[in-house]
Amino acid sequence: MKRFTRQKGKQKLQNNDPKTLVVSKGEFLKLRPIINPNVYQKKKTDGDLLLELDIRELKRKSLLRRMFPSPDTKKILLDKLGMEVFLLCDGEHKVKDIIKIFQEKYRLTPTETELSVQKYLMSLTERHLVGFLIPEKITAKMKITTKETIDKVILDTD
Repeated sequence: MKRFTRQKGKQKLQNNDPKTLVVSKGEFLKLRPIINPNVYQKKKTDGDLLLELDIRELKRKSLLRRMFPSPDTKKILLDKLGMEVFLLCDGEHKVKDIIKIFQEKYRLTPTETELSVQKYLMSLTERHLVGFLIPEKITAKMKITTKETIDKVILDTD
C-alpha cells in the first residue's frame, strides 16, 4: 500500500514506496513528458483527439477479472487544449517549455499557466497516457537505478 506522511514543522512528503518519486517544483519543471507507447491516436478532428489506451498490462490478474471480463482498451477524448499539451509530450520538450509555449500562445500569467499545465500533466499521468523521462541528476539524488521503473510521480507543493 502506498503511504505518505508529513512531518510536523518541515511539512515534507516522505515516500515509503520505491516505485513512487516525490519531486520538488523545480525538479518537476525539468522532467520531459513522453506519451505511453500503449496509447494510439485514433481520430483527430479540428478540436478533438480520440485516444485508445491498451490496458491489458494495467489490469490485475484476479479471479473476479476472469469471471467478469472487461474491455482491453479504454477510449479517451481530449479537447483542443488537452490535445495541444498531449502532442507536446514527445520527450523533447521539458515541462517548463510546455508552460512557456502556452503562456505565449494564450497570453496567460506565468502562475496561472504553470498551475494549469502541471495539474493537467499529472491527470494525464494518473490516466496512464503520459510518463516522464527523469534526468540522471534526480535519479542519482533519489538513489534510483536505471533498471527500476517509477509508477507514479508526485509533486511536492511545499
